[in-house]
Amino acid sequence: SASHYWPLGEDSGTAGFDWAGSDDLTVNGATRGLPGQNQTTSTKATDFAGADGSFASTVSSEAGSNTFSVEAWFKTTSTSGGKIIGFGDNSTGTSGSYDRHVYLSNDGRVTFGVYPNSVQTLESGTGNNDGTWHHVVGTLSSAGMTLYLDGALVGGRTDVTSAQGY
Repeated sequence: SASHYWPLGEDSGTAGFDWAGSDDLTVNGATRGLPGQNQTTSTKATDFAGADGSFASTVSSEAGSNTFSVEAWFKTTSTSGGKIIGFGDNSTGTSGSYDRHVYLSNDGRVTFGVYPNSVQTLESGTGNNDGTWHHVVGTLSSAGMTLYLDGALVGGRTDVTSAQGY
């Protein structure tokens, strides 16, 4: 079961409520209450500005497990890339250390990465900055790491079974 679930579907404000746990996010520099990814029902989304001051984070630390999934919906036309989701060591700005992250490159390539003493990643093809909704899932376990995009397996590695200890 999920430890945290932040749909970021609030109409306004700076809170992103945790529907699975009790660790709400603080949302900074974002527009709230925009149309969400589900077109058959009325869902809401949060639009981040793509700048250092535009992010959502918790203030509490959490031990990073080596068995996890990170999952997000995203929609962008950015050619500047950026982080979609991940762990970091700073709850009020840009982190100096980070792990268990999914990010987008300038050409729309989605990357899932961990850092067990060296950078270990999986990447999708380009073009995911096409202005349509995409669903991404990165997983890590004793079986390895995998990356899924829009329900399809993009890649996997059996040689990476841990992430950075926090």
